[in-house]
Amino acid sequence: MWISTPGESQPATLIQSGVGVYYGLAWTSGGRIVYSSMAQDKLNISRINPDGSEPVQLTINAGDNYTPATSADGRYIVFASNRNGPFNIWRMNADDGSDPVQLTFTNGNFYPSCSSDNEWVAYDNQVNSKMSVWKVPLQGGEPVKIGEKYRMPVFSPSNQLVACRYDEDSDADDVAIFPAQGGRPLRHFKVPKQEYQWVRWLGNDHQLTFVRNDNGYSNIWSYDLGTGLEKQLTNFNSDQIYAYAWSPDYKQVACQRGTKISDVTIISER
Repeated sequence: MWISTPGESQPATLIQSGVGVYYGLAWTSGGRIVYSSMAQDKLNISRINPDGSEPVQLTINAGDNYTPATSADGRYIVFASNRNGPFNIWRMNADDGSDPVQLTFTNGNFYPSCSSDNEWVAYDNQVNSKMSVWKVPLQGGEPVKIGEKYRMPVFSPSNQLVACRYDEDSDADDVAIFPAQGGRPLRHFKVPKQEYQWVRWLGNDHQLTFVRNDNGYSNIWSYDLGTGLEKQLTNFNSDQIYAYAWSPDYKQVACQRGTKISDVTIISER
């Protein structure tokens, strides 16, 4: 996990390393980072300072927990977990991981995103052959469908829009922007197709960021919805970006970067 300051000359800083450190991350309003990684043979959510100090594991012995998001008021972390069997969206206190509350009760719910007014959590449902995007109140309540055929929703800063990435199995090959109240997409634009394609808003409702792979490594690019202009923001020259998140002031970006390693193993029975 690396911290980078786009537009400045200093190199990125490595703050955490390990196997499986690519299952999502988010900044808290207080400037800390929460992330998912392998711990005790399970995916668990931890918290760390941007300088790599004071790592604290927040989930313990509660199934697999990943793709955390944070509420704007700093009170909660929401995440996907299978601690009760099916994968659903949960909420816990951001300071110590206490008081876990289940927000969805179906199956196959992943990739939560909090609205900046602390009212809603958007997420995708992956049970059916066609993806669908939903939102549920942060304090608990009935879910509302936002759209279909897309996944990995993210609220815009104004909470009026939700950006979602493609899903090839649902015949979607672009980024779609839905009204937060639900309905047909308002806008579309193309992004490079890759397994870990996280789309984020860049501090306003007309700029988004995405990941592009060139020459075998990843960098983050911005896209202006008004002009269609694309701009490279990071300058990494190695590894893949699996997930990233902007700091609350959008001046820094935390990235989970690395490579996938596979080995061939022969197992002999004696």
